[in-house]
Amino acid sequence: TALAFSSDGTTLATSGDETLKLWNGNPPIGEPRRQRLELRVSWPRNWIRFADHDQVLLHSGEYRPLEAWE
Repeated sequence: TALAFSSDGTTLATSGDETLKLWNGNPPIGEPRRQRLELRVSWPRNWIRFADHDQVLLHSGEYRPLEAWE
């Protein structure tokens, strides 16, 4: 399980089980955080991070290679 915020705080990425999810990172006060995207992956990710001015999502699982999604 992992989470990462984009540098401007507008997007939150979470991982758990075999999903990566993107959420609105900074909803208006009183508004719920809304899921924008859910991606199925073949193994759990325990490390995620935004890179390259938030244009790339890096992620990896235990004993797995680093992957980058643009």
